[in-house]
Amino acid sequence: MTKGTSPIMAQMEKIYRHTRANSFGTRARYESSCRNFVGFLDEKFKMKNLRNLQDKHVVAYIQQRQAEGVAPKTLKNDLGAIRYMHDMIPNVKHELSDNKGLK
Repeated sequence: MTKGTSPIMAQMEKIYRHTRANSFGTRARYESSCRNFVGFLDEKFKMKNLRNLQDKHVVAYIQQRQAEGVAPKTLKNDLGAIRYMHDMIPNVKHELSDNKGLK
């Protein structure tokens, strides 16, 4: 195991360290969902920068979570958290589609 966190995980932690929107519970829930998502991105896609996030990454994550048997409501919550994090990223290269566009 490598020492410290990956660059993409550090970017996610910085976003949540500086956000003040929503309640404490919502922020904790969103951070937990994004931590799982960013771990997936690091493991599967070897991403180094959150600015490069695209629809294909989100679709792959949703497909994996569906294969694990995660409830649809949980997936919608995860998508909300991912979109919130994406909105907080400065200078993104790609916009994420809505739920219908991801299918």
